[in-house]
Amino acid sequence: MNDQWKTVAAFRHEDGMSDKDEKHEDIALQQVRDSITIETEHQYGGWVAVDDDTYDGPGSPIGQGRTKEAAITDLLEQIYEAAQ
Repeated sequence: MNDQWKTVAAFRHEDGMSDKDEKHEDIALQQVRDSITIETEHQYGGWVAVDDDTYDGPGSPIGQGRTKEAAITDLLEQIYEAAQ
């Protein structure tokens, strides 16, 4: 697991995060997001998001959501969980 995901993992497992901790988590997630190429597309009344660098068809993480941002968040969470 790379250092960016370790940072995200550390913040996600804390209970009662302070505003400062939430800001650090947002920064860590942004760093992870900046390290991959995310492609989004509106489909069937919702959005999908994939990591364009690693998407390889069936079995690859695909984020889904009602909004573009929700699909990206879903994708990042799937990538994070797979890195655990």
